[in-house]
Amino acid sequence: MNAHTSDDKTVGTVATVTAAAQELGTTTATKANEAATVVGEKIGSLATVIRENAPREGAVATAASTVVDGLESASAYLREKKFDALAQEVTNLVRSYPVQSLLIGVGLGYLLARRSR
Repeated sequence: MNAHTSDDKTVGTVATVTAAAQELGTTTATKANEAATVVGEKIGSLATVIRENAPREGAVATAASTVVDGLESASAYLREKKFDALAQEVTNLVRSYPVQSLLIGVGLGYLLARRSR
């Protein structure tokens, strides 16, 4: 076996692995986009249920209205944005608030660990 044949096999293997990784990335992004849309729809449904069942007057009604407005905003955002845009915005948020992001991550990790016990 000469060096040229070995180089051709290596290049072929690298190309195959690269193509497989790109396909996996495309599939993952597609599934993430679909999941974001579904989550957006579920949040929208939750907002509708809260709006229908919340009191119409008083402090509780005001608080419920604020929550519903936030849920509807999140729902629209998730249905409209693609995964790439979501990932970029989360990245920018983490860069803007690194300490807070770290604390949130630690808190979520703690809660997930406690839940799995």
